[in-house]
Amino acid sequence: MLQHVGEKPYRDLYFWVGEHMHQHFMLPADELIDTTLPGPRVNLAVLKELARRADKGEDPLLAIEEFYAAEFRRAASPPPGLRALLAALARDRR
Repeated sequence: MLQHVGEKPYRDLYFWVGEHMHQHFMLPADELIDTTLPGPRVNLAVLKELARRADKGEDPLLAIEEFYAAEFRRAASPPPGLRALLAALARDRR
């Protein structure tokens, strides 16, 4: 986004993001974030939810623990095919 701030679509996004940035923020090092891990995906979902709540004037902390837990379960759960395989293996062990 910062590399393309002069371009129309990025310019609008830059100003929108700027409204949600704290004056003492640090940008993340993209090359260090492993998006295959659940943590970064959950953190991004939480940041988006906080921004959505801010845009609507909602309480940012209301039920955020439940939101975070649900996102983590969703991000950390095995894919549907693997879930079925694990269930079948568990049945076979009984």
